[in-house]
Amino acid sequence: MDKESSSVSKRPEVEPKTYKPRHVVLVAENGERYKVDVEDLCRFSSVFSEMVDMPFAPDDGEDAKEPIVQLTEDSGTIQFLVAFLQGRVCSPTLATTPFRVLEVWIAADKYNAPTLQSFLRVYTVAYWDILANDPVYLVHLADRAGWLDLAWKAARETLKIATDSVEQQVSSLKRKGMETHVASRLLELHESRRDSLVELTFKTFKVVILPDDLPSCVCGEVLSSAQIFNATASLAYLHHRIELRPLADFLWEPSFWAQDRFTGTCDNCHSGFWSSDAVVAVSDDSQLSESLATLFPFTISVM
Repeated sequence: MDKESSSVSKRPEVEPKTYKPRHVVLVAENGERYKVDVEDLCRFSSVFSEMVDMPFAPDDGEDAKEPIVQLTEDSGTIQFLVAFLQGRVCSPTLATTPFRVLEVWIAADKYNAPTLQSFLRVYTVAYWDILANDPVYLVHLADRAGWLDLAWKAARETLKIATDSVEQQVSSLKRKGMETHVASRLLELHESRRDSLVELTFKTFKVVILPDDLPSCVCGEVLSSAQIFNATASLAYLHHRIELRPLADFLWEPSFWAQDRFTGTCDNCHSGFWSSDAVVAVSDDSQLSESLATLFPFTISVM
């Protein structure tokens, strides 16, 4: 018995049959499946490379099957990942958003895929005009990805939409991970730009409005009721436009000043109440120009 027990104990163990798959099936959060080549996947991500480097065993003695990898990302993100590792590019559409690019960037960071992260910056620059349709989220994307130059560029894009809209979007994004200092800086940017431009317009408006006195031209001529109405209405309109588009690039467009509302003149000195040349002169040749230019790393004339 002892000899028999000894001989049994020395029998070699039979190792389970294993194989290294040629393909892996990635399953998105919603259950959609994407069959990908293992070699492509390994080149794409060190995390996936370590995962598929382990031996796999066929189920129930059947022929080898592709392993299934359940992922937490949605199908849109997985589609982008799969296209990239297969050497394709997900063509952007009008529905392509900074949100999608950020989701892909987060996945690339999670799976240690630096080449994809580098590509996403190129992708963002190439399709900037489409992504800039959501400029506030574009700021969030660029900041999260560490693309500081693009974050500034995106901040400039936000000046093309109303300040109150930016405030609402920033409030929402702060609950979704936007850094507090980024949100604060963006709102400060809008306030500074708006206040500087309002000050600029007052400096170039040739109507004097003092308490307890009738509005008059800078030459001293008191305005008629019609002139007072037209002049103040044009000022209100201008400030409203600045609120809607703090970038206010329209101030440097001759066609903007050609509107009837800006063509009023003084009956005494015959000078216009508004002058596009005066706006440009004040912005280029005063301390005010510094507060405008420091909003971005380029001069007001480029804006």
